[in-house]
Amino acid sequence: MDNLVVSVLTAPFYTAVVTPFEFVKCQLAYRTKGGPSALSLVADTMRREGISGVFRGYTPTTMMRVFGLPAYFGVYSEVKGAFVPDNGTEADLTSLQLLLAGGLGGVGFWSVIFPFDSVKTKMQTSMQGEASETASLSTTARSMFREGGVRSFYRGFGVCLVRAFPANAATFFGYEVTLRYLNARAVPE
Repeated sequence: MDNLVVSVLTAPFYTAVVTPFEFVKCQLAYRTKGGPSALSLVADTMRREGISGVFRGYTPTTMMRVFGLPAYFGVYSEVKGAFVPDNGTEADLTSLQLLLAGGLGGVGFWSVIFPFDSVKTKMQTSMQGEASETASLSTTARSMFREGGVRSFYRGFGVCLVRAFPANAATFFGYEVTLRYLNARAVPE
């Protein structure tokens, strides 16, 4: 329950900071060689669409955090808990068990949020003149569904999961190893 509360409360703040950067990243990634600089892209977008232009994708990005983070930490915690031996603690978990828990946490995150990420990317990669087609999450989702059905929300999903498992296994493993190191050297109060 705490993961859900934290996700809901922090998502709008995180998203307010990251969405303009994600917008610029997506726009530049889908432009041809010799396109505008990041600053001129922002200025041009704001001139045409106002401040809301650089916040295109805010709603799906927020939804990614609200729904994805509980899955991320929830799966990680549940898998770790399942590995704890009877009468044991999390300190008894092996490196392999920690890696599996972290990898599965990442897979849980991306499994939940991938359709939102697809809609966000579609919204953020629309070019001038296409903005009306990607004005909102629902408009973009309907357009994507008309173009390719449910599959349009899952293009690249397999590759994402192949990346998610080792990346998140390494992230959580690094976290756990660091935590154990620091706890072993902590001065008792």
